[in-house]
Amino acid sequence: PVTDVRGAEISINQLQASEHDEALAVLARAFWPDPVFGFFAKTRVQEHQMLPGAFGAFVADAAPFDKCWAARA
Repeated sequence: PVTDVRGAEISINQLQASEHDEALAVLARAFWPDPVFGFFAKTRVQEHQMLPGAFGAFVADAAPFDKCWAARA
């Protein structure tokens, strides 16, 4: 574990397959609004809808190689 600026312990572990959906929701929220995705989307609603799919592709690509990590507080 590592300690954040508030003194809270954070563990960093590989993302489990059962956590993928939750991780995609967190990623989509963290990166919305995003100028790159906003460039491709016609509306903010469309941008919000496309983020989970885009991050899902990233996770699906990296997961078989055990390259998805999550920080947990």
